[in-house]
Amino acid sequence: MAPPHAAAIEIANGAIVTDEFGNAKGGVRSPYVDVPTARYVAARYVRNLIGVEMPFAPEPLQQLYETRADYLARFNQSIDEAINGGWILSMDGDRLKKEESELALLE
Repeated sequence: MAPPHAAAIEIANGAIVTDEFGNAKGGVRSPYVDVPTARYVAARYVRNLIGVEMPFAPEPLQQLYETRADYLARFNQSIDEAINGGWILSMDGDRLKKEESELALLE
């Protein structure tokens, strides 16, 4: 079976194209990007490329997600889409859903 394929991360004028939340467009999608609670920024540190997570303030989160349950429903749907697309295994998706239900800071 062939692995899934994703579009490349979008680049324009030598820079990563971002969505309205500041996260990269294209590439392999994850619930952390598609149902965001933070902005993820690629940064160079010496010779390594690292990612920096910049959590959203409480007010924008409340505007994005009516309730914690709303957020978790969207997160879980995104996990299911990743499983169905062949990006993650079902058992890993179940683990991620459990972790997010325990850690999500939305009220």
